Amino acid sequence: MAVDALSLYARRDAVEVDVVVDALNEFGNAEDPEVGRVSEYDLTTLLDYLRLHSVDESVLARLEWKFLPVLHDESRAKSLHRLVARDPASFVQLVEYAFKPSVEGNESEPPRVDPELAANAYRLLREWRMVPGTNEDGVVEQEKLESWLHDVRALLSETGHLELGELQIGEVFAHSPSESDGTFPARAVRNVLEAAPNDRFERGFIIGLHNKRGVTSRGMTDGGKQEYDLAQQYDAWAARVEATHPRTAGALRSVADSYRDEGRRNDEEARRFLEGMDL
Repeated sequence: MAVDALSLYARRDAVEVDVVVDALNEFGNAEDPEVGRVSEYDLTTLLDYLRLHSVDESVLARLEWKFLPVLHDESRAKSLHRLVARDPASFVQLVEYAFKPSVEGNESEPPRVDPELAANAYRLLREWRMVPGTNEDGVVEQEKLESWLHDVRALLSETGHLELGELQIGEVFAHSPSESDGTFPARAVRNVLEAAPNDRFERGFIIGLHNKRGVTSRGMTDGGKQEYDLAQQYDAWAARVEATHPRTAGALRSVADSYRDEGRRNDEEARRFLEGMDL
Protein backbone atom coordinates (compact mmCIF):
# COMPACT_ATOMS: atom_id res chain seq x y z
CA MET A 1 0.00 0.00 0.00
CA ALA A 2 2.89 2.34 0.75
CA VAL A 3 4.43 1.78 -2.69
CA ASP A 4 1.08 2.31 -4.35
CA ALA A 5 0.60 5.59 -2.48
CA LEU A 6 4.15 6.78 -3.08
CA SER A 7 3.72 6.41 -6.83
CA LEU A 8 0.89 8.95 -6.67
CA TYR A 9 2.99 11.47 -4.74
CA ALA A 10 6.02 10.90 -6.96
CA ARG A 11 4.01 12.12 -9.94
CA ARG A 12 3.59 15.39 -8.05
CA ASP A 13 7.26 15.51 -7.04
CA ALA A 14 6.12 15.54 -3.44
CA VAL A 15 7.97 12.72 -1.69
CA GLU A 16 11.45 12.28 -0.23
CA VAL A 17 13.84 10.19 -2.31
CA ASP A 18 15.07 8.17 0.68
CA VAL A 19 11.50 7.16 1.51
CA VAL A 20 11.03 5.81 -2.02
CA VAL A 21 14.31 3.86 -1.85
CA ASP A 22 13.39 2.36 1.53
CA ALA A 23 9.92 1.37 0.31
CA LEU A 24 11.24 -0.32 -2.82
CA ASN A 25 13.92 -2.13 -0.82
CA GLU A 26 11.24 -3.54 1.49
CA PHE A 27 8.60 -4.26 -1.13
CA GLY A 28 8.50 -7.82 -2.37
CA ASN A 29 10.56 -9.28 0.45
CA ALA A 30 7.61 -11.05 2.06
CA GLU A 31 4.26 -12.50 1.05
CA ASP A 32 1.74 -9.68 0.86
CA PRO A 33 -1.92 -10.26 0.00
CA GLU A 34 -2.12 -6.74 -1.47
CA VAL A 35 0.92 -7.03 -3.70
CA GLY A 36 -1.40 -6.91 -6.72
CA ARG A 37 -2.16 -3.26 -5.94
CA VAL A 38 1.28 -2.35 -7.30
CA SER A 39 1.46 -2.28 -11.08
CA GLU A 40 4.36 -2.07 -13.50
CA TYR A 41 3.35 1.55 -14.02
CA ASP A 42 3.70 2.26 -10.28
CA LEU A 43 7.16 0.71 -10.14
CA THR A 44 8.44 2.45 -13.25
CA THR A 45 7.05 5.76 -11.98
CA LEU A 46 9.08 5.39 -8.78
CA LEU A 47 12.23 4.24 -10.58
CA ASP A 48 11.95 7.17 -13.00
CA TYR A 49 11.50 9.46 -9.99
CA LEU A 50 14.75 8.18 -8.51
CA ARG A 51 16.56 8.68 -11.83
CA LEU A 52 15.20 12.21 -12.07
CA HIS A 53 16.68 12.97 -8.65
CA SER A 54 20.09 11.49 -9.54
CA VAL A 55 20.04 8.61 -7.09
CA ASP A 56 23.31 6.65 -7.08
CA GLU A 57 23.35 4.35 -10.11
CA SER A 58 24.37 1.31 -8.07
CA VAL A 59 21.15 1.73 -6.04
CA LEU A 60 19.12 2.04 -9.22
CA ALA A 61 20.79 -1.01 -10.75
CA ARG A 62 20.02 -3.09 -7.68
CA LEU A 63 16.34 -2.07 -7.78
CA GLU A 64 16.11 -2.67 -11.54
CA TRP A 65 17.48 -6.18 -11.01
CA LYS A 66 14.98 -6.83 -8.22
CA PHE A 67 12.00 -5.76 -10.33
CA LEU A 68 13.26 -6.91 -13.73
CA PRO A 69 10.62 -9.67 -14.06
CA VAL A 70 7.85 -7.05 -14.10
CA LEU A 71 9.68 -4.42 -16.17
CA HIS A 72 8.61 -5.56 -19.61
CA ASP A 73 10.18 -2.64 -21.47
CA GLU A 74 13.93 -3.35 -21.70
CA SER A 75 14.70 0.39 -21.74
CA ARG A 76 13.58 0.61 -18.11
CA ALA A 77 16.73 -1.12 -16.82
CA LYS A 78 19.32 1.28 -18.21
CA SER A 79 21.32 1.52 -14.98
CA LEU A 80 21.57 -2.25 -14.85
CA HIS A 81 22.77 -2.37 -18.47
CA ARG A 82 25.41 0.25 -17.73
CA LEU A 83 26.56 -1.69 -14.67
CA VAL A 84 27.12 -4.83 -16.74
CA ALA A 85 29.00 -2.81 -19.37
CA ARG A 86 31.45 -1.31 -16.87
CA ASP A 87 31.79 -4.02 -14.22
CA PRO A 88 33.33 -7.32 -15.42
CA ALA A 89 32.26 -9.21 -12.28
CA SER A 90 28.60 -8.32 -12.83
CA PHE A 91 28.67 -9.65 -16.39
CA VAL A 92 30.41 -12.88 -15.35
CA GLN A 93 27.91 -13.42 -12.55
CA LEU A 94 25.04 -13.16 -15.04
CA VAL A 95 26.70 -15.74 -17.30
CA GLU A 96 27.17 -18.05 -14.29
CA TYR A 97 23.50 -17.71 -13.34
CA ALA A 98 22.25 -18.26 -16.89
CA PHE A 99 24.50 -21.07 -18.16
CA LYS A 100 26.26 -24.18 -16.97
CA PRO A 101 30.07 -24.31 -17.37
CA SER A 102 31.20 -25.48 -20.80
CA VAL A 103 34.74 -26.62 -19.97
CA GLU A 104 35.25 -30.27 -20.98
CA GLY A 105 36.42 -32.55 -18.23
CA ASN A 106 35.21 -30.26 -15.46
CA GLU A 107 33.85 -32.85 -13.05
CA SER A 108 32.96 -30.50 -10.21
CA GLU A 109 29.24 -30.09 -9.73
CA PRO A 110 28.20 -26.50 -10.56
CA PRO A 111 26.21 -24.77 -7.80
CA ARG A 112 22.44 -24.98 -8.14
CA VAL A 113 20.87 -21.76 -9.34
CA ASP A 114 17.30 -20.80 -8.55
CA PRO A 115 15.29 -21.09 -11.80
CA GLU A 116 13.83 -17.59 -11.41
CA LEU A 117 17.30 -16.16 -10.86
CA ALA A 118 18.59 -17.98 -13.94
CA ALA A 119 15.66 -16.71 -16.02
CA ASN A 120 16.29 -13.15 -14.81
CA ALA A 121 19.96 -13.37 -15.79
CA TYR A 122 19.22 -14.92 -19.17
CA ARG A 123 16.67 -12.24 -19.97
CA LEU A 124 19.06 -9.45 -19.00
CA LEU A 125 21.81 -10.88 -21.22
CA ARG A 126 19.33 -11.07 -24.12
CA GLU A 127 18.28 -7.45 -23.62
CA TRP A 128 21.75 -6.03 -22.96
CA ARG A 129 22.60 -3.47 -25.65
CA MET A 130 25.51 -1.40 -24.31
CA VAL A 131 28.99 -2.20 -25.62
CA PRO A 132 31.57 -2.09 -22.80
CA GLY A 133 33.81 0.94 -23.03
CA THR A 134 31.06 3.21 -24.36
CA ASN A 135 31.39 6.71 -22.91
CA GLU A 136 28.66 9.27 -22.22
CA ASP A 137 28.92 10.57 -25.78
CA GLY A 138 28.17 7.12 -27.22
CA VAL A 139 31.75 6.51 -28.39
CA VAL A 140 33.38 3.12 -27.71
CA GLU A 141 36.79 3.78 -26.20
CA GLN A 142 39.41 1.20 -27.20
CA GLU A 143 41.37 1.19 -23.94
CA LYS A 144 38.29 0.82 -21.74
CA LEU A 145 36.85 -1.95 -23.93
CA GLU A 146 40.10 -3.91 -23.90
CA SER A 147 40.50 -3.49 -20.13
CA TRP A 148 36.95 -4.81 -19.56
CA LEU A 149 37.59 -7.76 -21.89
CA HIS A 150 40.88 -8.61 -20.18
CA ASP A 151 39.23 -8.82 -16.75
CA VAL A 152 36.14 -10.64 -18.04
CA ARG A 153 38.16 -13.32 -19.83
CA ALA A 154 40.19 -14.00 -16.71
CA LEU A 155 37.05 -14.41 -14.60
CA LEU A 156 35.24 -16.51 -17.22
CA SER A 157 38.24 -18.84 -17.44
CA GLU A 158 38.05 -19.40 -13.70
CA THR A 159 34.37 -20.32 -13.79
CA GLY A 160 34.52 -22.46 -16.94
CA HIS A 161 32.29 -20.09 -18.95
CA LEU A 162 34.83 -18.56 -21.35
CA GLU A 163 33.28 -19.89 -24.56
CA LEU A 164 29.73 -18.98 -23.61
CA GLY A 165 30.79 -15.60 -22.29
CA GLU A 166 32.67 -14.67 -25.44
CA LEU A 167 29.67 -15.59 -27.56
CA GLN A 168 27.51 -13.30 -25.41
CA ILE A 169 30.01 -10.47 -25.81
CA GLY A 170 30.01 -10.97 -29.56
CA GLU A 171 26.24 -10.59 -29.55
CA VAL A 172 26.39 -7.23 -27.77
CA PHE A 173 28.95 -6.07 -30.35
CA ALA A 174 26.07 -6.20 -32.85
CA HIS A 175 24.59 -3.21 -31.02
CA SER A 176 27.72 -1.13 -31.45
CA PRO A 177 27.26 2.47 -32.53
CA SER A 178 28.54 3.51 -35.94
CA GLU A 179 31.55 5.74 -36.38
CA SER A 180 31.10 9.40 -37.32
CA ASP A 181 32.10 8.49 -40.90
CA GLY A 182 29.20 6.02 -41.13
CA THR A 183 31.28 2.84 -40.83
CA PHE A 184 29.91 0.01 -38.71
CA PRO A 185 30.63 -1.36 -36.17
CA ALA A 186 32.69 1.11 -34.11
CA ARG A 187 36.43 1.01 -34.82
CA ALA A 188 37.21 -0.26 -31.31
CA VAL A 189 34.85 -3.20 -31.84
CA ARG A 190 36.36 -3.93 -35.27
CA ASN A 191 39.85 -3.93 -33.74
CA VAL A 192 38.76 -6.48 -31.12
CA LEU A 193 37.13 -8.72 -33.76
CA GLU A 194 40.30 -8.63 -35.87
CA ALA A 195 42.64 -9.46 -32.97
CA ALA A 196 40.50 -12.17 -31.33
CA PRO A 197 42.35 -15.49 -30.86
CA ASN A 198 39.27 -17.49 -31.91
CA ASP A 199 36.03 -16.96 -33.83
CA ARG A 200 33.65 -16.75 -30.87
CA PHE A 201 33.29 -12.96 -30.89
CA GLU A 202 32.72 -13.16 -34.63
CA ARG A 203 30.08 -15.89 -34.34
CA GLY A 204 28.30 -14.04 -31.54
CA PHE A 205 28.44 -10.84 -33.60
CA ILE A 206 26.70 -12.55 -36.53
CA ILE A 207 24.04 -14.05 -34.25
CA GLY A 208 23.45 -10.67 -32.66
CA LEU A 209 23.07 -8.94 -36.02
CA HIS A 210 20.36 -11.41 -37.01
CA ASN A 211 18.60 -11.22 -33.64
CA LYS A 212 18.45 -7.45 -33.48
CA ARG A 213 16.25 -7.30 -36.58
CA GLY A 214 13.31 -8.45 -34.48
CA VAL A 215 9.87 -9.38 -35.74
CA THR A 216 8.93 -8.41 -39.30
CA SER A 217 5.73 -8.35 -41.35
CA ARG A 218 5.02 -8.20 -45.07
CA GLY A 219 2.26 -8.59 -47.62
CA MET A 220 1.73 -11.96 -49.27
CA THR A 221 3.07 -10.64 -52.59
CA ASP A 222 5.95 -8.50 -51.30
CA GLY A 223 8.66 -11.13 -51.73
CA GLY A 224 12.14 -10.52 -50.38
CA LYS A 225 12.55 -6.77 -50.85
CA GLN A 226 13.17 -6.22 -47.12
CA GLU A 227 15.95 -8.79 -47.11
CA TYR A 228 17.58 -7.45 -50.29
CA ASP A 229 17.66 -3.95 -48.79
CA LEU A 230 19.34 -5.31 -45.66
CA ALA A 231 21.83 -7.31 -47.71
CA GLN A 232 22.74 -4.17 -49.62
CA GLN A 233 23.34 -2.28 -46.36
CA TYR A 234 25.59 -5.01 -44.94
CA ASP A 235 27.51 -5.26 -48.20
CA ALA A 236 28.08 -1.50 -48.11
CA TRP A 237 29.39 -1.66 -44.53
CA ALA A 238 31.66 -4.57 -45.46
CA ALA A 239 33.10 -2.76 -48.47
CA ARG A 240 34.03 0.27 -46.37
CA VAL A 241 36.02 -1.68 -43.75
CA GLU A 242 37.41 -4.56 -45.81
CA ALA A 243 40.83 -3.02 -46.43
CA THR A 244 41.56 -2.46 -42.73
CA HIS A 245 39.32 -5.03 -41.00
CA PRO A 246 38.87 -8.09 -43.26
CA ARG A 247 37.46 -10.40 -40.55
CA THR A 248 34.78 -7.87 -39.70
CA ALA A 249 33.99 -7.41 -43.38
CA GLY A 250 33.67 -11.18 -43.77
CA ALA A 251 31.18 -11.33 -40.90
CA LEU A 252 29.13 -8.50 -42.40
CA ARG A 253 29.14 -10.18 -45.81
CA SER A 254 27.99 -13.48 -44.33
CA VAL A 255 24.98 -11.68 -42.89
CA ALA A 256 24.33 -10.05 -46.27
CA ASP A 257 24.49 -13.47 -47.97
CA SER A 258 22.05 -14.98 -45.48
CA TYR A 259 19.57 -12.17 -46.09
CA ARG A 260 19.85 -12.66 -49.86
CA ASP A 261 19.07 -16.36 -49.37
CA GLU A 262 16.09 -15.46 -47.21
CA GLY A 263 14.96 -12.93 -49.80
CA ARG A 264 14.99 -15.57 -52.52
CA ARG A 265 12.88 -17.86 -50.32
CA ASN A 266 10.36 -15.06 -49.78
CA ASP A 267 10.33 -14.37 -53.54
CA GLU A 268 9.49 -18.02 -54.12
CA GLU A 269 6.69 -17.95 -51.57
CA ALA A 270 5.23 -14.83 -53.20
CA ARG A 271 5.44 -16.46 -56.63
CA ARG A 272 3.65 -19.58 -55.42
CA PHE A 273 0.95 -17.46 -53.82
CA LEU A 274 0.39 -15.50 -57.03
CA GLU A 275 0.17 -18.72 -59.02
CA GLY A 276 -2.52 -19.99 -56.69
CA MET A 277 -0.47 -22.84 -55.23
CA ASP A 278 -1.15 -21.81 -51.63
CA LEU A 279 -4.87 -21.21 -52.03
